[in-house]
Amino acid sequence: MAEVDLRYAADMPARLHALNPAPLGEERAPTERIVGCCRAAVAAGRPAVPGRST
Repeated sequence: MAEVDLRYAADMPARLHALNPAPLGEERAPTERIVGCCRAAVAAGRPAVPGRST
């Protein structure tokens, strides 16, 4: 599960290929899939929202 530490989306296909060299469109067993952390991806795709005070 080291792929959870991948920082760049460009690195993910290489990790998938290392786990299973089949084409990306092929179905993969759960052990041949990658695990990711979407916090950075979500933050990168959204405009900044100013903090709110209550």
